[in-house]
Amino acid sequence: MTSSKPIKERKSSTNKSKTTAKPQTNQSISSSGAWVLLDDNIFQSKSVSLDSNQKLVLHIPVRNAEQEANLRQLKAHYHYSNRIVSYSYQNDAFTAQVESVEIDSPEGKTSYIITLKPIQQSNNFSIVNYNGYSIEEIAELKIRSLLLNEIPKNKNNSNDSMLVCIITGSNSSNTPQKSIFSDIRKKWKDQPKMFLIHARLAAVHLLKSKNIVEHILKFKISHNKNVLYIDFSAKMQNIYGNQEQKQ
Repeated sequence: MTSSKPIKERKSSTNKSKTTAKPQTNQSISSSGAWVLLDDNIFQSKSVSLDSNQKLVLHIPVRNAEQEANLRQLKAHYHYSNRIVSYSYQNDAFTAQVESVEIDSPEGKTSYIITLKPIQQSNNFSIVNYNGYSIEEIAELKIRSLLLNEIPKNKNNSNDSMLVCIITGSNSSNTPQKSIFSDIRKKWKDQPKMFLIHARLAAVHLLKSKNIVEHILKFKISHNKNVLYIDFSAKMQNIYGNQEQKQ
């Protein structure tokens, strides 16, 4: 089953007023490629591998001064505490402990080798039936709230504070929460493709860490002028048989 049209996120009027006269070209990605998200920073990896101890080894070449500063900060901090980071790569994401950060610099080409130990995540399912909504409908509302910042309405198209709380975790039924993409958009305002890569990785992490989906099957994200288009499908946890959720 496929969706009839892509989900859209329109910029707020404030953002629209900041657009320049020159229109942005259409950008679209279906994969984040070799890019890795560690907390709020993204890095282009040379390789990502899983060793025999089920630890993740990232080989990240230094490509610019800002990136090296972020990697040095990660190396400086992991010694003094059990440094925990949010990790996202392609369609997978989890929280991990930084086991080691090593530097390799053959012929002046510096790379960081980072070893992460995935932290076992709770398998508790975060989606429940509510007031006539099926698990699949609640899952769709959660995904739309997360990706599009939509405030859910009940089936009578009126506010339902309990429904909002279930979907967003907030008790406010009238005030939209801050979009997960707003700060990322500001960071990459002049680099639309990098915005899409960072936004996709951040969204994958939230979808997986909140146990909203188990496996992402398709996540295409496009940006054209003032509109963000999302085409998304995922497989939910096997609660009462194989369930596939499609938006």
